[in-house]
Amino acid sequence: MKNLSLVVILALLSLPGIGAASVADELEAGKKAFAQGEVRTAVIHFKNVLKEEPDNVEGRLSLGQVYVEVGDGASAEKEITRARQLGLARDRWLVPLGKAYLLQRNFQKVLDEITVESGDASTVQVNILTLHADAHMGLGDRDKARQEYEQALKSNPQAVDAILGQVSLAVIAGDLAGAESNIAQAKKLGPANYRVWLMSAEIARMQKKFPAAEADYTQATKLAPWDTSAFLGLTAVALAQGNTDKAKQHLNAAAQIAPKHPMIHYMRAVIAYQAKEFPAAEESLQQVLKVAPRHMPSQLMMGTIQYDKGSYESAEGYLSRYVAEYPDQVPAAKVLAATYMKLNNPKKAIAILEKAAAKSSDDAQLLALLGSAYMRSGDVSKGNETLEKAVNIAPDAANIRTQLALGLLAEGETSQAVTELESAVELGQDVIQADMLLIMTHMKQRDFDKALQAAAALAKKQPDSPVAYSFMGGAYLGKGDKKAAREQFEQALKIQPKFSGARMNLAAMDLDAGNIDAAKQRYHDILKEDDKNLDAMLALVMVAEKQENIEDARKWLLQAWEKNPQSIRAAGSLVNFYMSQQEGMKALDIANGIAAVHPQHPEALRLLGQAQLAADKKSSAVATFAKITGLLPNQPQAHHLLGMAQLENGDNTAARKSLKRALELQKDFAPALASLAGLELKANNHAEARRLATQLQQLAPKAVTGYLVEAASFQEGKDYTAAIKVYERGMAQLDDSRLILGMHQAHVQAGNKQKAEQVLVDWLGRYPKDNAARSILAGYYMQQKNNDQALAQYQKVLEVQPDNYIAHNNLAWLYHLKGDAKALKHAEQAYTLQPKLPSVMDTYGWELLHYGDKNRGLVMLQQAAVQAPHMPEIRYHMAVALEKNGRHDEALLEMKRLLQEHQDFSEIEDAKKFYEQINK
Repeated sequence: MKNLSLVVILALLSLPGIGAASVADELEAGKKAFAQGEVRTAVIHFKNVLKEEPDNVEGRLSLGQVYVEVGDGASAEKEITRARQLGLARDRWLVPLGKAYLLQRNFQKVLDEITVESGDASTVQVNILTLHADAHMGLGDRDKARQEYEQALKSNPQAVDAILGQVSLAVIAGDLAGAESNIAQAKKLGPANYRVWLMSAEIARMQKKFPAAEADYTQATKLAPWDTSAFLGLTAVALAQGNTDKAKQHLNAAAQIAPKHPMIHYMRAVIAYQAKEFPAAEESLQQVLKVAPRHMPSQLMMGTIQYDKGSYESAEGYLSRYVAEYPDQVPAAKVLAATYMKLNNPKKAIAILEKAAAKSSDDAQLLALLGSAYMRSGDVSKGNETLEKAVNIAPDAANIRTQLALGLLAEGETSQAVTELESAVELGQDVIQADMLLIMTHMKQRDFDKALQAAAALAKKQPDSPVAYSFMGGAYLGKGDKKAAREQFEQALKIQPKFSGARMNLAAMDLDAGNIDAAKQRYHDILKEDDKNLDAMLALVMVAEKQENIEDARKWLLQAWEKNPQSIRAAGSLVNFYMSQQEGMKALDIANGIAAVHPQHPEALRLLGQAQLAADKKSSAVATFAKITGLLPNQPQAHHLLGMAQLENGDNTAARKSLKRALELQKDFAPALASLAGLELKANNHAEARRLATQLQQLAPKAVTGYLVEAASFQEGKDYTAAIKVYERGMAQLDDSRLILGMHQAHVQAGNKQKAEQVLVDWLGRYPKDNAARSILAGYYMQQKNNDQALAQYQKVLEVQPDNYIAHNNLAWLYHLKGDAKALKHAEQAYTLQPKLPSVMDTYGWELLHYGDKNRGLVMLQQAAVQAPHMPEIRYHMAVALEKNGRHDEALLEMKRLLQEHQDFSEIEDAKKFYEQINK
C-alpha cells in the first residue's frame, strides 16, 4: 500500500462500509502500517475506521498520533480533542495534545492547559514537565526551560525527550561538546527514537562531520521513512560535499513523501543555483514564496538571482526585505548595497554599508565596497581612507569577491533542519573598484611605478574620471617628482574642476612649499562650494596649529563639528583638542553627543570612553569600554582598552582578567602584554612581571617597555646590580633615554654617585638636545649641592626649550642661593608660564620678597599657601613675608602652628632658626 498513487487511495476511501467485524482489523492494520513507517497506508486504515464508526475513540486517537508524528499539528489537535470529548482517559490524550499544540507554536496554551494533577502517574508528570520545558524554549525563556528539563530528568533519568531538550539548549549555547555527550546518552536510551538520530545528524553537520551526519540521517530515514527532515538533511550534506547527483536522489525521496513541501522546492532552487541554472532556481523559489512569502532564505536567494540577471530593481525588493528582517547579516547587506550601486544610488549603499562596517570593521571586501560607494558619491577623502583600510586588512584584495552565506533554513510544519551553503557572487568591477584597491596596494607597499601603471590602466578604462589622474599624482609624489604630480592633479581638475581630492593634494603641496596663503585659499575655495567639506576644515585646523593660532584651530574644529554632527572623525578631532586644552567636560559633551548618534559604533564609544577618563568619570569609562568588548568580543584591542580603563578605576582584578583575555585572543599582542607586565609590577608580583617582561622582549626586542618593567622589578626588590644589567641589555638593542634615566636612578640607589653622573653626561654627549635627560642631570647636581653645575645645565635646557618653567623655577632658586638678583627674573618667567602652580607661586613670591616688592611677595605667598596648605615650605616662606612686612604677631602664630604640625621638611632647620629669632 505504501506506493499507491493518490487515485488508488481515493478509490479505496470510496469503498462501501467495512462492517463491524472489520473495524478492529482495520484499526490493527493501521497501527501495524504505522509501526512499519507506512504513514499514508496507516492514515487510510484509520480513516476507514472513522468512516464506519465516527465516534471510535481508538481510531481518533491513533489518527491524531499519526498526525503528531508527521508534524500536522492542526489535524492532530482536531482528532485528539474529539477523542477526549468521546471519553478517552486523561493520561492517554494529555501528552499527544500537548505535542499538537507545540507543533502549532501554541506555547502558552501548553503551559495553561497541559498541567499536572495530583492523580497523574509519574511518567505522565515527567512528560508534562518536558512539554512545559519545550514551551518555555519556544517562548525564549531558556533558563526556565533548563530548570524544567532538569526536573524531568531528576524524576526519570531515562526521559529521552528531556535529554533532547538539553541537547537543544547546548546547541543554542554553542556547546557542541556538551550536546554530543547528551546525544550519545539519548542514543543508548532511545535507539528507536528517530528524533535522536535526526538531532545527532544535525550536530555532526554543524561540525562539518559529514560522514557521521550522513550515517545518522540515514538511520533516521529507516526509523521514520515518512519524515522529510532526514531526507532534506541528507540533501544538505550531499551539497556540502559537492555531490549534486546524490543531493538530487535524496531530494527526490523527500518529494515522494511530500511533493508540495516548500523546503523541497527550496532545496531544488539551491541545487539549480549552484549549477547556475537561474531560471530553474527562480521557478522553484516562486513555488516556495507562494505558500511561505516570509521564508527569508528564499527572499535572499531570489534577490541574488535577480542581481546576477541584472534585474536590479527586482533584486532591491527581495534583498531589502531580507535585510530588514536580518539587519545583522553582513553578506546580504553587501549584495543589497551592490544593488544600490548598480542603480546609481551610492547614498543608499553607504547607509547600508556604514551600519554593517560598525559591526564588521575587519571585513576587507565590505570596506572596499564602502570605499567605492564613497568615491561614487564624490567623497574622495572618505573613499581613499576606507579603501586604505581594506588594503591594510587584505593586501592581495585587488580581485576581491564575496562569499555570500545564504544560511539555508530547512523548516516546515513537520520538523526543523538547518543546512548551510556558500555561493560566490561577483559584484563587478564598477562596484568594487578593484583597480583602486590594486593602486592603493602598490602605494602602500611604496611600489610607485606599479601604482602608476595600474592608475594609467584605470585612466584608459575611465578616461572621463578624475580619480585615476589623482592617483597618478599621488604616485608621482611618492617618487618625489613634484612637477609631474602637480601636472596630474591639474589634469584631474580639467576633467572635473570641483574634484576635491586633487584640490586637497595641490593645497598640501603648497603647504609643503611654504606657500601657506595659497594653500589656505584652496581650502577656502573648496568650502565656498561645499561648506561641509570636513577635509578642508581639518586642514585649516592643521594650518592654525602650525601657526600656533589656537583660537583659529578651535573655530574650525567647532565649524567642522557643527557642519558634520554625525561624523565620528569631526567629533574625534574636537574631543582630542578639548582634552589637549584640559577642557575635559567640553570633550565629554561632544563625545556623549557622537555616541548618542552612533551608539553601536566602536570608534564613537572609544572616544566616549577616553573623554570619560579625561573627565575623571572612571566607572562610566569602564562601562563604555565593556560595551565595545560586547560589540567586538574577538578583538584584542577592545579588551585591552577595557583593561586599561579598569586599571585607571583601581580594579586590578578585573583589569588583569581583561588583559589576559586580550592575550588569549592574540598571544603576541604587545600592548596588552606590556600593560599586564606593568600591572603585575605595581602589584609587587615581581616574578610574574619579569616573566611577562621577558616575553615582551622576545616578541619586540626593539620596544623599551619590556626592559623598563624587568629592571624596575629588580629595583623594587633592591637588586640594583641586576637592574643595571637589564638597562645595559636594553641599550644594546635601542637608544632610548628612558633606559638611560632608569640606569641613572639605579646607580643612585646603589650609591654609585660617579657612575650615576657619568651615564647622563655620556648620553648628553651623544644627544645634546635631550632636555629630559639634561633636566634630570641638573636636578641631580642640585641634590648633590653642586649648584654651579646645576645652574649651567638648566641654562642649556633653556637654550633648547626657552619656555621650560621648571628650568626657570629652579634657576631662580639657584641664583637666590648665590644672592644674585637674576633669581627674580627667572621666577617671574616661570610664573608667567604657570601662574596657577603653587610651587611656582612660592618661588616667585619668595624672590619678590627678597629682590622686589615685599608686599606683593606676601600676597603671592598667601595665595600659594591657600592652594597648597599641605606644603610646609610655602607656609614657612609666608611667615617670613609676614615678618618682613611688619606683621610680627601673625608671623609668630603661623610659625608656632607650622612647627607643631610638621617636624620634618626640607627647610626645617632654617624654619626653627627663624622661629627662635622672632620669638625672643
